[in-house]
Amino acid sequence: MRTCSNKNIFWRNSGNLNLSWLKFDNKNDNQDNDEFQVASDAFNLSSLYGFKLTEKLAVSALGEYRTSVLDGKLNNPGYLDLGVGGTWTPLPNLVVVFHPLNYNFVFSETGSDYESSLGTKVLADYTQKIGKNIAWRSNLSAFVSYKDLGELSNWTFVNSLSTAYKGIGIGFELRSEK
Repeated sequence: MRTCSNKNIFWRNSGNLNLSWLKFDNKNDNQDNDEFQVASDAFNLSSLYGFKLTEKLAVSALGEYRTSVLDGKLNNPGYLDLGVGGTWTPLPNLVVVFHPLNYNFVFSETGSDYESSLGTKVLADYTQKIGKNIAWRSNLSAFVSYKDLGELSNWTFVNSLSTAYKGIGIGFELRSEK
């Protein structure tokens, strides 16, 4: 989305809310809960602002927020990344962000398990329309901590297929994260 008349400036915003409930049935467990339980719970907002140096390279700033919202898990943990660096768009539908100056703020009620730190943010987002009504999106968002690579780094990788039927979105999403 372009917000001013300067063709070298860009601003890309995205948001995603994924909620689902399932009845889990463990036939080998007589004590099994037969109520609906949370199966998926993810909320993500991101905003990328940049100035193009060339058609494919730009200096940019990124803000990204990730958390869960159900069962009292809002900001437990929650992640807010703020950083600056570069953006590369080798294809019209591929955006790669590399921000070596990024601070990963971590919010948590449990305290000692999570810690904020300085590091590198890498984000890659690919979107493609397949046929007339199907969209595919693949998104990798990773933070690599300078303080403790193994414990303080985190990532989320989401692949989704979606379409709309009579104005209602229908989709399939596969999410992996650490």
